[in-house]
Amino acid sequence: MTVDWIDLVAHFNNQTLLKEEWTHAAHLVTALWHILEYEDVERALCYLKPRIILRNYTVGTKNTDTGGYHETITVFWLQQVYAFVQRRPSRDFNVLVGELLNESLFFKKEFIFEFYSRETLRTPRARGIYVTP
Repeated sequence: MTVDWIDLVAHFNNQTLLKEEWTHAAHLVTALWHILEYEDVERALCYLKPRIILRNYTVGTKNTDTGGYHETITVFWLQQVYAFVQRRPSRDFNVLVGELLNESLFFKKEFIFEFYSRETLRTPRARGIYVTP
């Protein structure tokens, strides 16, 4: 099944994305769209963060100190996607989506643990505010 990534981002932004569609790939592509739209990590985060929190609420996922939105993980991946974009000559969303989804580093399950311990990421502090690696 082929995903229409523009459509997925539109559904995310208007709060109609289904819970099962919010995959790791969807997170990354949505981060990519926000980076391209708002041009840097800080501005992208200003728009992405409340949309994730509201999306969770909309589909029944509670945002608590043990579940739901996670600031450190969101900022970490946004920074990774931003660095990825900076290494590419294209700013075409569809071109970058194809390259991003083929970048194995983004799908290496243990990648984030090269920067953070599991214990750190499980803390309410890391969930609530960005903790540097």
